[in-house]
Amino acid sequence: MFPESMTVLDVSETTPVSIKELPSDDSKSIGIVYGSLMHVDVIQNLKNGYSEISSWDYASMNAIKGFVPTKFLKTIELDEKYGIIVELRRQKVYIYENDSVIKTFLCSSGLDENNYYTPKGLYRIGSRGDSFFSPKYGQGAYHWVRFSNNYLFHSVPFDENQNIIEEEAAKLGQKASHGCIRLSMDDALWLYNNIPQGTPVLIKD
Repeated sequence: MFPESMTVLDVSETTPVSIKELPSDDSKSIGIVYGSLMHVDVIQNLKNGYSEISSWDYASMNAIKGFVPTKFLKTIELDEKYGIIVELRRQKVYIYENDSVIKTFLCSSGLDENNYYTPKGLYRIGSRGDSFFSPKYGQGAYHWVRFSNNYLFHSVPFDENQNIIEEEAAKLGQKASHGCIRLSMDDALWLYNNIPQGTPVLIKD
């Protein structure tokens, strides 16, 4: 169900790492991958201190294949008590404890248009906070939990006055967000309070 390990970039969870076109310091960047929460596939390790990896570019959302210094790669053993699977087709979040489902949440993942879709892949739970507000979208949310830089689990959104936007809350069960995974207030609070850092998150169709 969940792999035994994953390979991440050994930097902070919100630090960008440039993916190089060629295995050299002066090669041009072909994309950006963020931090220590996102799995990257290692294709080969070269003798010059670089490794070839495949991932997706944070800016374009396109699949990329390129090079990073091998020193940035770190293998993490996944022996956590909990695990999370997000099924985008069903718009559901499944919480596993010791390989058994203990919770099922209805969610809203990212819209398909404008590169708002939620990126599939293997991640880890990172930091969290009580609330945030995005002036860009005129929305905020409670109980956010990071799984890849600005991609978060969080509650249904509120407006600039911190009032829940009811028409958005009513969209749970269908794609509606700008890429994050929305949950009901109760479910977002449960995840915030109970799921520890390092928990694996598998997002799939």
